[in-house]
Amino acid sequence: MENAERVAELIERCKKGNLKLNIAWRQLRDSAAWHTPELQDMVEEWSQKTGLLGRLGEELKAKGFTTCLYINEDGIKTRTCAEKDGLTCWACPSEFKYWEAEIFGGPVPGEQIQLDVK
Repeated sequence: MENAERVAELIERCKKGNLKLNIAWRQLRDSAAWHTPELQDMVEEWSQKTGLLGRLGEELKAKGFTTCLYINEDGIKTRTCAEKDGLTCWACPSEFKYWEAEIFGGPVPGEQIQLDVK
């Protein structure tokens, strides 16, 4: 498989994985039986899958993809890093820390800022 095809495949796997993990976390979090052994086993499985997805993000970096998974062809970010309920991407190959810019209000790549120097 050609590198570009492998990168495209990994991007889609990471996007689907992020979605699945966030849905699963909401279900776990909203469960009434948080302290049961069964739920703790599910949390452990969720944690393992989070680690696997993170390694896919590292594989993307190794293959030269170093931007946000959710930037479209026009350079527009189509999803925030941190959702209202604190969920995030579990695989992020981006060299730029978009989540910091979102949380702290900093500039993003390509955005021009003007400093007021006195």
